[in-house]
Amino acid sequence: MIEAQAEAVLRETDGAPFVLLGHSSGGLLAHEVAARLESTGVFPDAVVLLDIYSHDRDAAVALQPGLSAGMDERSAGQVPVDDTRLLAMGAYFRLFGQWRPKEVKTPTLLVRAGERLFDWSRDGDWRSYWQLPHTALDVPGNHFTMMEEHAGTTARAVADWLAD
Repeated sequence: MIEAQAEAVLRETDGAPFVLLGHSSGGLLAHEVAARLESTGVFPDAVVLLDIYSHDRDAAVALQPGLSAGMDERSAGQVPVDDTRLLAMGAYFRLFGQWRPKEVKTPTLLVRAGERLFDWSRDGDWRSYWQLPHTALDVPGNHFTMMEEHAGTTARAVADWLAD
């Protein structure tokens, strides 16, 4: 999957500068594609991780009820919750449950939702985190609404960081 995405990025960008961005589990894919590309001497301008949790099994388990409820609320929307989407989500949790990211040279931005989506039962911060070097920004909304009614604010935060 990572190899196919890396090849697609190379084909579509054709040598032009590019940024890899992913929301939730998609952020982990974006990071892994960056690592794969770096191993071939191709360096993205940045990797943007939007409210990721899947790399932390405990957080992923805590997040699951909130994700399910949020997806149920949105099931009639633009991205319906169907068997394919549920299977893909389960596959991401299995793939990334024990995964540990490789350090990359590409600058990385972690954009965290400012509102809690789920009950946090552990000590410490409930927000998304990334253990490798990065810059973190908090934006309004929860895991879903940061990409819906707060999408403009989220996009501006990313664009401002990229401009810097």
